[in-house]
Amino acid sequence: MIVKVLRESMYALKSLGITTMLKRNRYLQFFPDFFLEFIFGKLLNSEYAEIALAGHAEAARTEIRALADGF
Repeated sequence: MIVKVLRESMYALKSLGITTMLKRNRYLQFFPDFFLEFIFGKLLNSEYAEIALAGHAEAARTEIRALADGF
């Protein structure tokens, strides 16, 4: 599912004329879904992902709170 969401996001941004996609992410368009799902599955089931996502979630909580307080 993550691969489908990433592809749809990239196509939506491209259709809006936004081309800020990082060069390292452009490879996503060349690989089939089953391969990317396998790779993302391995990556997301790792200790690295657990640590990285925890940090991201903590930062997002603070950012969302600041946005909510601003409105």
